[in-house]
Amino acid sequence: MEIIISYAPDFMYYNISLRLILLISCLLTAVIGCGESGSVDKASKSSQLETVSPQQIPSQSSVTVAHERFGLFDFVVPHGWKTETLDSGMLLTAPDVEVNWQANIFLELSSDSHGRTLEEAMADLVPNLKANKGGFKEVSRRVWKHPEGFEIGVIQYTSNNEGTPLTEQEIIIDGKDNQRLFVLTSAASATWGKYQPIFDKFIASLTNVSREAQSIAP
Repeated sequence: MEIIISYAPDFMYYNISLRLILLISCLLTAVIGCGESGSVDKASKSSQLETVSPQQIPSQSSVTVAHERFGLFDFVVPHGWKTETLDSGMLLTAPDVEVNWQANIFLELSSDSHGRTLEEAMADLVPNLKANKGGFKEVSRRVWKHPEGFEIGVIQYTSNNEGTPLTEQEIIIDGKDNQRLFVLTSAASATWGKYQPIFDKFIASLTNVSREAQSIAP
């Protein structure tokens, strides 16, 4: 009987083993590569976050506050507004013209030789406003005490200037020796909601210099 023995040559087993090693090596390389790629992405994102400086974030404290003085009063100029000294007083104007009107604040000094109360001074002022303000209509009238201690009288009214509806305030502020500061705040009625807080903040910033001098004096 003839016995046939079949066998695979040694090189076939060698080729199969080599292929397995190469395949495992490729798989390991792919896995390690993905891990490194993820690490690079994270490092890149981290470096991008680290480049954001706190100095690039606007801060309220970085806004310059401009102080001015008119007569016996110091005040803070609204941010971005311009000031102009005129023969009759001082004018502060908003940066933009809106609804055909540039919001403004006008300051004027006057003496009251009659020594009237603020209520009397406002009552005498109303007829003058009616005569000079087209479509004048009084909205409110009040007297209140400023946090600095001086009294303020305010008349709020609406009027019309060449077809533009306006909302304005005539403000009378007690000074020293019958000196009074008159302040007119004015804005288009359509923008009053925007500018009223600015006007209120301006009035709140007022400081009577003569009162400060008295408090410092021995």
